[in-house]
Amino acid sequence: SENDQPPQEWTREGSKAWNWIISKNLNKCNLTTLISVFEAVIVISNIALKINRDAKRNQNVFLKFIDDNWEILEPLMTNCEIIL
Repeated sequence: SENDQPPQEWTREGSKAWNWIISKNLNKCNLTTLISVFEAVIVISNIALKINRDAKRNQNVFLKFIDDNWEILEPLMTNCEIIL
């Protein structure tokens, strides 16, 4: 379906979430690791947010999902220390 792919106007370069990921050197991580980091924060924070199946299979879809929910996630992510 059309909703499986991010719209054309979205780019990772313009993504606040992607820029945060770069600032934490997480851009060197694979998709599975990135998903684990965000899922852990979501669980610990007890927020009702579920990373969907398509986002778990495609990095751009994942980044768009994170970006779309960045208003909720940003305060949680900036308050945690990530050690890989």
